[in-house]
Amino acid sequence: GMGKSTFATQLAWDLATMNPELTVIFFSLDLNRIDATSKIVSQCGELPIDYVKNPYSARDDLEERRSEALKKVASMSKRFILIDESTGRLSIDDVKKYVKRTRLERGGEVAVVIDPLYKILIKNQHHIGFNEKCNVLASELKSLAAVEGVTVIATAGLPKAISNRRPVKEDLEEITGLLYDPYAIFFLYCDYLNN
Repeated sequence: GMGKSTFATQLAWDLATMNPELTVIFFSLDLNRIDATSKIVSQCGELPIDYVKNPYSARDDLEERRSEALKKVASMSKRFILIDESTGRLSIDDVKKYVKRTRLERGGEVAVVIDPLYKILIKNQHHIGFNEKCNVLASELKSLAAVEGVTVIATAGLPKAISNRRPVKEDLEEITGLLYDPYAIFFLYCDYLNN
């Protein structure tokens, strides 16, 4: 891919660390808890992710940074909530309930990061197409943001056919919910993969 999960993980972590009053709920639907946490520790300690996941050879310079990064990530567990739903059982109603409960329990500002959007389950999803499902999810998440007063950030992949070039706004014409419901759209492109 283009690095959507890495981008989402880094963004969620930066939101939490740069905003001391903010609670971040990160719904990880692609990466399991170990992989997502490894990415966070890697970013926090500015370490190679391979060393975080498997410190194969003890290196004093890296081990000290790894240990400090693990402590910092652990200290953020009250404000950085990682929900591992990589098994694919999360529904839009589950997202709404979790956000509402977090707002009531913690108070203050809340940001929600979802990676990726299209893996959230909706009612009757077997009877609708992919584009229509994305449209429904975009609408539901915009409503959640308005009703609960939270920031919602979600990733979504584009068709593989356009992965060999820079994406443009017109690539979302078939998925109008992703084109018109969000307040901002960012396209992620990794030229390294193609060039």
